[in-house]
Amino acid sequence: MFRLKLEAARASQPSTLDWLRTAKNLVKYGGGDGACRDVEAYLRPLRGRE
Repeated sequence: MFRLKLEAARASQPSTLDWLRTAKNLVKYGGGDGACRDVEAYLRPLRGRE
């Protein structure tokens, strides 16, 4: 069982950067209704680090 989990972990790709790119686009083009203010506040200090 452990061996299968280890193999699966090795085969998977991290998705954090993909999620952050998606969140950035959502904040940028989301309509400005304020629903994503917390995500925008989180992303603000990360600008320019891509």
